[in-house]
Amino acid sequence: MGASAATLQDSPREMVRAMKLLRITADYAHFVRMNEQSQERQKIHEAALAASALKHEEVRRTVHAELERIEAREQVKPAEAKERDRIREEKLLLERAAREREAAAAQKAEQERKRIAVEEQRKVDEARKMADEIQKKAKAEAEARQKEADAQREAQRAQLSSGTVPPPAAPQLAADPSGGNRVQIMLADRDHQQYLEIHRRLKQLRRAMDNAGRLNPELKLKAGNMRREIRKSVGQLAQGKGADKIPTANLVKVMRLACQDTLGPRIDVRHYLLEHSPAPSSSGPQQASPELPALLIYSMNIFAKAIIAQFVNEASVSPRSADPVGVIAAAMFAKNEFRWGTRSLIDILVAKFHVHCPILFGIYGHEPTDDGRKLLAWAREEKDGPWVSERRHADRMTGLGAGFAAIGLRNFSKSAMQNPYPGVHYWHELHRIISLPPPEVTRTHYIVLRAMLENYEPRFIELFGSVAIAMLRAALVSFPAIALDLGAAGPLAVLPHALKSDRKLTLVGPR
Repeated sequence: MGASAATLQDSPREMVRAMKLLRITADYAHFVRMNEQSQERQKIHEAALAASALKHEEVRRTVHAELERIEAREQVKPAEAKERDRIREEKLLLERAAREREAAAAQKAEQERKRIAVEEQRKVDEARKMADEIQKKAKAEAEARQKEADAQREAQRAQLSSGTVPPPAAPQLAADPSGGNRVQIMLADRDHQQYLEIHRRLKQLRRAMDNAGRLNPELKLKAGNMRREIRKSVGQLAQGKGADKIPTANLVKVMRLACQDTLGPRIDVRHYLLEHSPAPSSSGPQQASPELPALLIYSMNIFAKAIIAQFVNEASVSPRSADPVGVIAAAMFAKNEFRWGTRSLIDILVAKFHVHCPILFGIYGHEPTDDGRKLLAWAREEKDGPWVSERRHADRMTGLGAGFAAIGLRNFSKSAMQNPYPGVHYWHELHRIISLPPPEVTRTHYIVLRAMLENYEPRFIELFGSVAIAMLRAALVSFPAIALDLGAAGPLAVLPHALKSDRKLTLVGPR
């Protein structure tokens, strides 16, 4: 009974002890957890402190380095200021020296400008004096030529009335320079010299215009623009329907501007024509006054020069390409607005043919010699340099011969304009060549003659009919047959066979 009561009494104590033990155990575990958490927070805090210390040290080093740089710069600043002052002084000295040089150069330029102005005025005065002398000389020459022409016409009428002059339908070849052939050669040389004189006057005009341009910048700019437009437009001429419409329009525009020019002087157009006979009155802008704008003559000269260059550069390679150039050349000189009254200015272009291809006009010379080559217009590689090769010379002559035919065989029968260079000129020049004495005929004559005829036979026959066939037979059969150099005449002699096969035209044998 007593044991049972003690057990009952001890049981609560044990329970209390157990409860305390349980609480102590729970508290210990909580403390352990709290301690671990505290240690973790301590580690994080220490890591943050360490990072902060590193950042602080970095900032300190940066500040220290910046302080050192500032101190170093402050130490260098006086030296830099001194260097800047030195550079500024040097710059001022250089600028002062430059201003002095510019002032000296301006003074020198002004002196040079005045000297040039005086020199240019002197040249203008000389050119004016030369023009007056040329005019007087030309007038005297014109009177002399008129008298000579009257005498020749009277003699020709006498010959025609007596029947001593053969008709052109049957051209005869002379074997020696005697009688009428000698007269023909003399007349050819006379005309040739007159055209060379026209060419010299054109060169004088070009120099006079250059001098005038130096005194008048507006005239210089206008003439320069017109010169460039003419050269560009002529260079664009090509075969094909409508291909020449734009360049032709540009050329007409330039020439019209030249006709209306008031900046440059006016000059006597008769100095640039073969005969100084008065032109009939006209309703055109030029009327009958011989005083035309110098810029018009200048522009026509540039145009003629460009036409010749186009024949040399293009037709020498492809003779057929001469035709569109010849069409435009004839059309420009045919326009009434670019004439002196009813007189065409095409003598300007013909003068250039006399300079670059005198063979067209019955001129001859001993080809192997320097003097002979000068007469035959052989070109040189450069001024006072060696002659061009025979191949290049032949190409040049081919282009010019084809170009002459392209201009001289134009048919204006359906045009309201007057032909500036009728086909009779082509006939006369062709006859002059084949009438030369055989010893005077050179390889170049055969080259030019072939270029004048090849591809142009139908047009020649269209203009002259049956007499053209007789002339073709004389030029392509009889003329090569009496050649002293059969090798040189060979290319010309084969044309009759080409005409027979291609055009069904027989020249060899009786007809």
